[in-house]
Amino acid sequence: MKNIKLLSVIAIVLITSMVLAGCTGNNSKNEKAFLDALLSNNADAFAAVAENVSDEFYKKMIETYFMVNTTHMELLLINAHNNSKTEILEFYSELYNAYIAAHLEEENARMEAQRANDPVLSESDFQVTVTRDSRGVVITGYTGQTAYVNIPATIQGMPVREIGQNAFLRNNIIKEVVIPEGVTTIGDGAFAISRNLTIVSIPQSVTHIGDRAFANTGLTSVTLSPRILYGSSTFHSGVFAECDKLVEVIIPEGVTTQITGAIFEKCTALTSITLPSTITRIGGGAFYGCTALTNVTIPDSITRIQFADGQYETFHRSNLNLVSQTALRRVGYRDNF
Repeated sequence: MKNIKLLSVIAIVLITSMVLAGCTGNNSKNEKAFLDALLSNNADAFAAVAENVSDEFYKKMIETYFMVNTTHMELLLINAHNNSKTEILEFYSELYNAYIAAHLEEENARMEAQRANDPVLSESDFQVTVTRDSRGVVITGYTGQTAYVNIPATIQGMPVREIGQNAFLRNNIIKEVVIPEGVTTIGDGAFAISRNLTIVSIPQSVTHIGDRAFANTGLTSVTLSPRILYGSSTFHSGVFAECDKLVEVIIPEGVTTQITGAIFEKCTALTSITLPSTITRIGGGAFYGCTALTNVTIPDSITRIQFADGQYETFHRSNLNLVSQTALRRVGYRDNF
């Protein structure tokens, strides 16, 4: 990722230097401001200066940026529409979507090929102990080499009931995990620091996910559930903390108190959150350090949310826009942003 960003900067700077060489006065200043805004990945700043440069310069910079850095392109395309630049943006929006679709198809094919070549999963790959009530087993460790792990519903003839504490901790082999129906608990740190883990399928039977269970993993999307208790501590659950690839958090209607303390702390790729009308409480530090978070949507029907005290303020060190800050103040948020 660092190499991609560096390439982005170098490519745009080289082209800009050539263009600016023939410019003087306000044109040069405008184009420099445009370049600074583009490299900042700040859509609002980008939109503010986009109108001040020529269509030719605009098109050249967008094209160069798109070719070497697609990570933030969607944000710019969606949020930076500008009257005189609409046709250019629409063209690159179509190009971007086609690129993503092709890339996704290619990635799916690659993953299928990897699955086909994966070592065969066996019961012996799992370390287990018997549950306290002797009615099932707890997975306490994984020694297999399979990256796509479909956990069996039974091991040694007994149903799997729990994923134990630290069972997959720091496992950089696993990429996708399917947890079987019947499992009720995912223990503290169960999958923490498994950096290549991007997809986890959690069954309806799960009712509790422990502290930092998925912290510092490669998850890209999370959907909270009203039926699950997240963390044994509402003060600092950190269930999905430091997931720096997490770009989507879905909080459906019915969720009331599931946004526990530090649950999404330092998820630095998260840009937007929409709260359901049913939410009543948000834990301390829940979105602390989410530096890319610019927008929080709150339904008008919500008149009050309890923001818990914690070691860290709930939205501190985010970059929320003024509309979001005003909306949060309206429902009772009193801490710093």
